[in-house]
Amino acid sequence: MPTFATRAASISVAEDGALWRYRAAGTDRVVPVSAPTIDVDGASVTLHVVDAHEMLPPRALPNGATEFVFGGPARDLPGLTLRCTIRLSETSPVARFRYTIESDRVRRLTKPDGSGAMRYASVSYAGATLVTEVRLSDFNELTYAYELVEQRVTDRQFAARNRLIGPILVGEGDGWSALTAYEHGSPAPEPLIAFDLCADGGVDLVAARGNYLDGQEVGPERPFETVWFQLAVVPGGVDELARAYRSWVLDGMALSQAAREPHVYYNTWGWQERDKEWNDASYLAAMNEGRVLEEIDIAARMGVDVFVLDVGWFGSAGDWQPDPDRFPNGMARVRERLDAHGMQLGLWFAPKAAAVTSTLLAEHLDSAESDEAEPVWETEASVPMNLVDRRYADAFADRMIELVDELGATYFKWDGVNIDPTPEEQHERGEEWSAHYTFEIVRSLIRVAERITEARPQVIIDLDVTEPRRAMGLGFLSAGKFFHINHGRFANYFMPFTREEWTRNYVHLRAGLCRGPLRYDRWIPSTLFLTHYLPEGSPAAQLVNIASLILGQNGVWGDLPGAPEGCVELFGETIRT
Repeated sequence: MPTFATRAASISVAEDGALWRYRAAGTDRVVPVSAPTIDVDGASVTLHVVDAHEMLPPRALPNGATEFVFGGPARDLPGLTLRCTIRLSETSPVARFRYTIESDRVRRLTKPDGSGAMRYASVSYAGATLVTEVRLSDFNELTYAYELVEQRVTDRQFAARNRLIGPILVGEGDGWSALTAYEHGSPAPEPLIAFDLCADGGVDLVAARGNYLDGQEVGPERPFETVWFQLAVVPGGVDELARAYRSWVLDGMALSQAAREPHVYYNTWGWQERDKEWNDASYLAAMNEGRVLEEIDIAARMGVDVFVLDVGWFGSAGDWQPDPDRFPNGMARVRERLDAHGMQLGLWFAPKAAAVTSTLLAEHLDSAESDEAEPVWETEASVPMNLVDRRYADAFADRMIELVDELGATYFKWDGVNIDPTPEEQHERGEEWSAHYTFEIVRSLIRVAERITEARPQVIIDLDVTEPRRAMGLGFLSAGKFFHINHGRFANYFMPFTREEWTRNYVHLRAGLCRGPLRYDRWIPSTLFLTHYLPEGSPAAQLVNIASLILGQNGVWGDLPGAPEGCVELFGETIRT
């Protein structure tokens, strides 16, 4: 039977009940992984493989990992083939795997009980003295941000066969610790994929909601592909496991490494928002060539690497061209100034928006989710688009790739992507379709980001998760990073105050609130959770914000031309040091 190995881990294809077995270098613990179980044409079938063989030669990946592919015909379902793709690193014990189900004839995935019957894998946590669920998508309304939650799993929960959302489950035994995880963005507390605990210490990774539609076709032209899953074992305890996993997320998870670079970011929204509140201006008043060029020069002195133009740089959503009134030279002068300082250009986008006059909408009318158009932050009225529609999603991705070449942009901030369909569609199409939409839009975001970064590896894609019902989870981290927190709930209380009151009362408070999500850094590098700090207030307040920025969230925004005397120099000298 085939065996695949790197210096860090090995995979052995099995015949005796398990589909394959995992073992990390330096440990004696072998983890059997069961074959997936599906319900097809009304019957539940476990996809035991006969004549398992290497289906493709090993493939070296850009991040240094190696991809192995094996599989074979399903023993109990003639004409159906299971393909397993596994990625292993030379330096990390984390194995990343997914399955593809192919059929030589049209078959239907079915749901006999109405909820779905798909088990992706089973592993055992027997022998673990401590099991911990690591949740990533709990949204804290007080801080108005997602937060990491670690929750101990008790023997009673195993006995009761409880369901956990994860997406990470960790076990620690005598001299070893292990991890199982899935890559998606299941919104707590409503899992789309889940861990079902078993009384014997086993854990089933299952489709909870929306993973497929009842009657969904699997056939010669329509394979079924799962999300990516993760498995790891290390010698030592959970702390050693967390360090190894964090290192892998930073260096081994994504094929493109651009989003992993610890750049310092500036975003114009920090001033646009307050310009409206304090100066009775519009959000777009400061979005013009003159102001942007002024801010670029100051940002360069502060040590900023990536300068991001937020909403309003474009004429219409969908076409995504510089607004000719606000930027009469397009991005030419902006790029010239950025190039002179060695800085990168970043731009804001709403992937689900297309202006009523845009070419993108005209060419994808069938992808519009609604006929009702609304302005996107004071820009032209736009309609919501169906990002699950592959034809529209590919067109959006291709436009992003074109903008890398046309404007020289290398950073894209994606905003406004709620993972739920419109209320009208939920009402018309029902609960099952709505859950499937939520499941698929997360996958579409990942696929679009991968399409862009594969074509242009220098691109950084930042997904805004500053609101609930966003794609917060491990999935998007395989292709980009997160724009994690704006101001938090407390901004609603302080924004109406004067500038002096804001500076005196809020600058210190906001830094403390924004540091809260740094607890993710135990498992996921904080550099993947962009948050912007303020160059304002007293020298002590400035140092608090600089220190917070340096801890890893890497962002700064605000009124740069109005920064206190010496603030720009303090930021610049400290960041460069």
